[in-house]
Amino acid sequence: MSENAEPLTEGAQSQTASVLAALIGQHCHLSLGNFIYRIFARNMLLRATILNNSNNKEISANFDSKLNPATYLWITISNAIVVPITLGLMSPWAQIRFYKYLSHSTKIEIIGDLNLFLDTEKKNLSSLGEEYAEMEGIEVNI
Repeated sequence: MSENAEPLTEGAQSQTASVLAALIGQHCHLSLGNFIYRIFARNMLLRATILNNSNNKEISANFDSKLNPATYLWITISNAIVVPITLGLMSPWAQIRFYKYLSHSTKIEIIGDLNLFLDTEKKNLSSLGEEYAEMEGIEVNI
């Protein structure tokens, strides 16, 4: 470093601090916006999802999601604080808490006879999916 280099003036320091604060604020704003967008997108996606019977095009199931962004954010932040403090010992608790909230916020409404739906879809099975899964080494046991 040059010996002739002068320290930043008070105005330059305050300008640098304000630019840094603006960048941090913008990052937090975009992260929060992305977080809320994903929650609303999940809610809308599940509300728009239906399960049709392939033969008579009758709706067999409706899905719904009622995630609250504030509750979801609270669970995520509190889990992110608790897990490192306990050196990972509360990680199973945090995961169960998170997935419990997701499952309580997700709903499926069965319309009509589910056995009729399953019987109809079993007749339309194709071996393509099973053969592809076997080729890729994917094990699915039901």
